[in-house]
Amino acid sequence: MDRICPTLFAAPRFRSLPAIATAGLVVLCMLPVRAVPADHVPLLAAATTELFHDTFERETLGEVWQASVRSFAIKDGAMVGGMRDDATHPAITKVSKPFRDLVLQFSFRLDGAKSFNIVFNDINEKSVHSGHVARMTVSPQGLTLTDDKLGLMSLEWVTKKNDPQFKKQVDQVRAATSRNFPYDWQPHRWYVLVMEVAGDEVLVSIDGKPTGYFHCAGFGHPTKTSFHFSISGRDLTVDNLTAWNANPNPDWARRRDAVLAGLR
Repeated sequence: MDRICPTLFAAPRFRSLPAIATAGLVVLCMLPVRAVPADHVPLLAAATTELFHDTFERETLGEVWQASVRSFAIKDGAMVGGMRDDATHPAITKVSKPFRDLVLQFSFRLDGAKSFNIVFNDINEKSVHSGHVARMTVSPQGLTLTDDKLGLMSLEWVTKKNDPQFKKQVDQVRAATSRNFPYDWQPHRWYVLVMEVAGDEVLVSIDGKPTGYFHCAGFGHPTKTSFHFSISGRDLTVDNLTAWNANPNPDWARRRDAVLAGLR
């Protein structure tokens, strides 16, 4: 949808204009701005410059998103994607932009998708499979934050995947390198997700409420070269995506305990 104001969208896709208190703010939000989200109070990370932005108001996905046209398309002003019937690997669409700390915000709707990941990569990191260093997963189990760098994407473990002894260790490795936060996702409902990464910490909020937190080497990896969606099943609908470069929020240390105590 047209980017009227980057802070208005919430489930469904946008907050209604009557919710805005003053006419002056309505006029302001009619301008084609791409500012830091004013209604998302910085918690872990403070957004600075815009890294990437897409409202999907066009007919084709274009060249910025590296994806198969058989798996992804633009429909009704949103990106829709998922696995083809004959596919054996999750559907992937990637944006190659270098970053370190990040605020990522987008709307999504589960229209049949079993799960999806946001995966951070460093194409030059050779200690992990395909450069995967960290990920966030939305699945029936809830919201999961994973350290791929030291976890199951580490070549230390990938090379052992057929070792019977390793199979006994999988659950132990997964437990040590990920955190899960139960969430009752509803199909065909719009959610707004904000992901903040600063240093080795990550905080995810759903519809304005902090929902998941983790700190690990993967999210702290200093040179990330891309992020991508990885979708199992079909379909996932995504809209109004913006990524900002970020700095650590200097107020986080004071607020950290209270924020984490309030997680779902």
